[in-house]
Amino acid sequence: MKRIILITICAFLSNISWSQSQEEIQLAQEYYIKGDFNKAVYYYKKIYKSNNSVIYYTRYLDCLIKTEEYKTAEKLIIKRVKSNKGDLNLQLSLAQFYIDRESSDKANKIFEDVYTSSINTPQNINKTYNAFIEVDQIDWAIKTLEKGRKKNKKNAQLNFNFAKAYSIQGEKDKMLNELLDVLSFDSYSIQSVKDFLINRVEFLNKEDDLLKLLIKKLININQKQSDKIVYLELLIWTFVQSENYNSALTQAIGLDKRFNLMGEEVMRIGQICLDNQQFKIANKAFKYIINLNQETEFFYLAEQLILNTNFLKITSSRDYTEQEIAECINEYEKVLSKYSKGRRTLKLIIELAYIKSYYADMPKQGIELLNEALKIRSLTDIQRAEIKVKLADIHVLKGDIWEASLLYMQVENDFKF
Repeated sequence: MKRIILITICAFLSNISWSQSQEEIQLAQEYYIKGDFNKAVYYYKKIYKSNNSVIYYTRYLDCLIKTEEYKTAEKLIIKRVKSNKGDLNLQLSLAQFYIDRESSDKANKIFEDVYTSSINTPQNINKTYNAFIEVDQIDWAIKTLEKGRKKNKKNAQLNFNFAKAYSIQGEKDKMLNELLDVLSFDSYSIQSVKDFLINRVEFLNKEDDLLKLLIKKLININQKQSDKIVYLELLIWTFVQSENYNSALTQAIGLDKRFNLMGEEVMRIGQICLDNQQFKIANKAFKYIINLNQETEFFYLAEQLILNTNFLKITSSRDYTEQEIAECINEYEKVLSKYSKGRRTLKLIIELAYIKSYYADMPKQGIELLNEALKIRSLTDIQRAEIKVKLADIHVLKGDIWEASLLYMQVENDFKF
């Protein structure tokens, strides 16, 4: 019986204690949010004694600093550091406290201790570096990385950390040297290098100093290390990012010739130019591939794309002449004469019919082309319907509404469910 009474009393007192604790936390938060740190510090001191979690430690310390109780704040941090040995961030927070109080000697002693005690392994070097970066001690961060490099010369993570530190310092030349150096022993890091640069280089600003320096360095490296494909790839990417498509194509052609890539990179740049309506440069890229030889896997695709480039140049702008239209039609007919009519050439037939009907004032020939296309045996229902709709559109252009209506109705009936 006595035991039951004792348990009940303990439970009751525990509830009272919990209730009081919650009330103190609520009051502390309210005073802290209002900026009444003199009152908040009283409650956070009590709370921290029973619950020394990070959030209450941080709030209590902040209140002590805000109320200029620096001695108590210093003792609090030192005690926290001693009870959390190995926590670099805590150690450096004490150093930062001393810097803020203009006690640089004490701060430098901590920085030296952290640096000296860091074990020279990639993991520990990275950890110490990040801790220094966190408190804006860039020189100590770089010194830590230099320590790591003595033992591990070729480490991509070290290079990227150096690059980040130099970027913070505004050391553009050193930053780029680290990024380009990593590619000398780890070409697979090229995407990480691109990701790093994309956030720091103003590619669309041709006067950007960092962009100019990057291009200069890449050109110099490519002249000296012509066997390293990765640097030429990065230079091409840089030109594409800065929308200097002509230079990108020039470098892509150089890459293709140097490494006998059979037009692969040139094709990629040509398609990028086409997507960005750089028709003249795209045309140049596809012509280069066609002139290689007919055995390359990109030959037929290049033939199609050069026609598509001319088609888009005419249909997407008013910047064309009658001669260009005639030349475009001639190119289509020359390519189509080489291949039998089929699904493979259907897109070209439809485009040629469109150009003849809407731009060359030859709707009759456009209709003939599409009627011939309907005879292709391997057409899908969707393809057949597409041809009929385009055929009907041309009849409307001619004013033959009846014929157009019949074709539209055929398509509608074919797809009724």
